[in-house]
Amino acid sequence: MSARPISTSVFAMAEPKAEEKADAEPEPKAEATDSEAAEAAEEKPAEDSASATKEVEELRAQVKAMADARLRALAELENVRRIAERDVDKARTYAIQKFAKQLLDVGDNLQRALDLVPGDHTPDSMDDETAAKAGRALVSGVQATSSELQKVFKLNGITSFGEAGEKFDPNTMEAMFVMPISDDLPAGSVGQVLMRGYKFKDRVLRPAQVGATPVQ
Repeated sequence: MSARPISTSVFAMAEPKAEEKADAEPEPKAEATDSEAAEAAEEKPAEDSASATKEVEELRAQVKAMADARLRALAELENVRRIAERDVDKARTYAIQKFAKQLLDVGDNLQRALDLVPGDHTPDSMDDETAAKAGRALVSGVQATSSELQKVFKLNGITSFGEAGEKFDPNTMEAMFVMPISDDLPAGSVGQVLMRGYKFKDRVLRPAQVGATPVQ
């Protein structure tokens, strides 16, 4: 029996299968890469969530700190307001304390003048000599009192105005009656003073009441 020749087509068909097998072997590696990518994809949202949570906590802390600072500032402002209000009330209540204390000297001088008059005498029971002495003492005491009073006024910014011969000022004086113009008393002048006027610094406390010549 003769031997049959072996067909080369069998080897030709077998070779591609071997190549296909070789090409198919790396596929598990691709599957591993896909798995790692999936795991990385799962880890990234978790990291993003943790980062976002941390930022939110930081923002909340900042908001709380700002709110606390605002409350402290409001409390401090309210405290300053109360202190200022108390100081204003105190200043208003005791504003004339210094002035009142200085007036005590005026009262003392008046009392001294009265003490010079004999206590067991009334004006009707005094003889001429006693009355003269009492009168002189009283005049002296009144003069000292007036001088002390003007000193106190000056120290506290109070000045008097309204002298005979001054120019009549309708802003600070009241003309109680009209006096005739003469050589000694020109038009618009003060001829007689009924009550002196007073100013506190630049404000009129009381206008002077005068008799004045008409303004021409």
